[in-house]
Amino acid sequence: MASLILTLLSSAGLCLIIKHSSLLEEFRVYVGSKITKAQELFNCSLCLGFWTGLAIGATSEFNMLKIGFASAVCSWLVDHAILLMRKVIWPD
Repeated sequence: MASLILTLLSSAGLCLIIKHSSLLEEFRVYVGSKITKAQELFNCSLCLGFWTGLAIGATSEFNMLKIGFASAVCSWLVDHAILLMRKVIWPD
């Protein structure tokens, strides 16, 4: 059970790093300019979470497709929890 939780959290973390990291901003802009659907992917935590879940799932002991779907949900929940905290706790 702990291994499953760690797998899902690492996939959600990878999703958030790709989506929000300032270090990867140039990468997102470059890839988004070359591949039109990539910009959509980088803005959607559910979509990006699925693909990071597949990547992490391929290296784990669990079913890759199931981890992809579970990661999509976890990534979306974590991303929206962070957005909510930013609005409530740290408003602009």
